[in-house]
Amino acid sequence: MYFARKSLPAHIESHGAKLDPTTGEYFIENPGIRRQFPPEFSVANKRRLGNESAIAGLRQEVQSILGNTESLLYQRCLADGTHGREVVEYELLDQLEAEMAKTLFRIGGQRRQILRGFLRAMADLVRVAKRERNPIVFV
Repeated sequence: MYFARKSLPAHIESHGAKLDPTTGEYFIENPGIRRQFPPEFSVANKRRLGNESAIAGLRQEVQSILGNTESLLYQRCLADGTHGREVVEYELLDQLEAEMAKTLFRIGGQRRQILRGFLRAMADLVRVAKRERNPIVFV
């Protein structure tokens, strides 16, 4: 996920930074100017959620817990790798949090450490997305 404008250096636009309105990412096209900034200057939070096999397992767990594949958690956060740059819009973050809470409630005291770790990472992404008022972007 990306920093909001308020969290970036002053006058970033004067350096040629442009906003992607869908993802909230600021990027600089000019290579000469881009070198003046760290490679991920606009990244607010970055998490590796797992390899392809781990994500497939999480997809199965979430489907068995939530009972459908229409959830944001399933469709947008555990995409099958064909989605590319999937986005959970800022306006949907409360719904995503509710699905995460429902998932935690339903597993109760069960020892599902990989799922719990995934939900902790997602909670951190949601927290930062709300702070920055930007969407979560999966790459």
